[in-house]
Amino acid sequence: MSETPQRFLYIPKDPYLAERWLGEWGIDREVLAYTEDHSVEFREGLSQRFPSLTWVEGLQSPNSETVLVLPVQTETKALEYYPNLFRPDWTPYYLLVRQLWMDGFREFEFYSLAGSKRVSIPYLLDHFADLHRGKRCFVVGNGPSLNQLDMTLLKDEITLGSNRCYLGFENWGFPFSYWAVGDWLQMEEYGPEYERNLPSEIPKFFSMEYLPLLHFDNSCPLNLDNRFVVEPRFSASADCLYL
Repeated sequence: MSETPQRFLYIPKDPYLAERWLGEWGIDREVLAYTEDHSVEFREGLSQRFPSLTWVEGLQSPNSETVLVLPVQTETKALEYYPNLFRPDWTPYYLLVRQLWMDGFREFEFYSLAGSKRVSIPYLLDHFADLHRGKRCFVVGNGPSLNQLDMTLLKDEITLGSNRCYLGFENWGFPFSYWAVGDWLQMEEYGPEYERNLPSEIPKFFSMEYLPLLHFDNSCPLNLDNRFVVEPRFSASADCLYL
């Protein structure tokens, strides 16, 4: 990756944060820009202030290293396990991120008044739709009883583990194909441990709300609806899942 990848600025209906980002990025530094909410006059005026701005008509990513700058008006939420610490809430932007991901963007810079945070999103659930159609998959529960089983029987199977399943990988001689976590307390308490111990190559599924907190290779943030309901719900689309 280059030291300073190309920036692609998405300008929303309210341009305030986008203009602030441009001012911080620098008047002489090149940046691509896209908007579907503003007039030609607005574009011309912004170009006069930032001469290195280049307007594009579509959202297609120029290359895999291009960083999509997304101005976000976020609320902060306290962590449950560490109530004096707060994280930005990016969940309202999931569907927009999904659209941009479909357009080829994999590198994102979320920009707010609190500053910028860059994340990689190599996967969304759409990538895996029908990927293993017709094949069997083993969803492996956690627990000490796994040590009493011959786990090598699963070595060449499609496997999905969760939480601290990696504690058995060395003894079993192989990692699972996929990893997921859905419990917010697990994410907050064991996040740094997950980052240290999960193999880099495994796709990792977790809620979009914890994307600012968990730093993985091969992340796959999910749009999880975990509101309690009496009846179980199932999703027929990759854009939303239910817990």
